[in-house]
Amino acid sequence: FKTLGIETKQETLNLYLDYLVKTFTLFELKNFSWSDRSISNSSPKFYAIDTGILNIYKSPANNFPKQLENLVYLKLKSNSQIKNIYYASDGKREMDFVAEDWSGAFTKYQVTQELNSINQERELEPFHYCDQYLKEYPNILLVFNGYNETIDYQGSKIEQLNLVKWLID
Repeated sequence: FKTLGIETKQETLNLYLDYLVKTFTLFELKNFSWSDRSISNSSPKFYAIDTGILNIYKSPANNFPKQLENLVYLKLKSNSQIKNIYYASDGKREMDFVAEDWSGAFTKYQVTQELNSINQERELEPFHYCDQYLKEYPNILLVFNGYNETIDYQGSKIEQLNLVKWLID
């Protein structure tokens, strides 16, 4: 709201967000603390039930990476094998999604439009960070302009998958 020049109190914003979550317009994602496998009290992330909501204040072209991330969230949310979805951040690195299945196993997901020399460290470093705690679980990098391959990044095995094919399957 600040970027739009709209002044509002934090309490009002929290109230509106609460209404949107209760009506299933937005979904709230909590930060997962890897060190003690608990939910952190840090700021939540929000995802929309309708990706068109993301275009209210930004043009679709400027918002494409966020739309891709939102699509992946909705796909994970619709998977009956997944019990909980979180994100993981230590303030420097952020894993887009950490999905927990009903058996307590985790899969880590990172979403990007493309993987290149400019964003490679930003996109792959979260896998290395998360593997400190849960190395035995899969790492999946979903790339819109990418193809299927296995990447080894600082000892972390990462399966790069084409995002569109993954969404369709």
